[in-house]
Amino acid sequence: MGFFETYNLKEIDKLGYSLIIGVIYASSDEIHQSFTPGRGPLLTDVIIDTMGILLGILLIMLVLKLYKIMQNGKENRQNTTKCNN
Repeated sequence: MGFFETYNLKEIDKLGYSLIIGVIYASSDEIHQSFTPGRGPLLTDVIIDTMGILLGILLIMLVLKLYKIMQNGKENRQNTTKCNN
C-alpha cells in the first residue's frame, strides 16, 4: 500500500518518521532560501511548517480512522443480513 506498510511499522513509529522527514524537509528548504537573494532562513518558518506537518498527519489519521469505522459498520450490516437469511 505505502512506504511504511512495506516495513510493517507501528502507528506511533509511522507518526514519528513522518514528522522527522517533514522537519528535515522544512529545514532543508530554509537552508535553500539562504542562497536566494532577498530571502533568508528563519526558525519560525520551520516551526510553522512543523505545525502544518502535524496537522496534516492528524488529519490523515482521523480520515483513516473514520474509514475503518465505516468499513466495520458495513461488514457488520452484511454479516447481520447473512445471519437473518
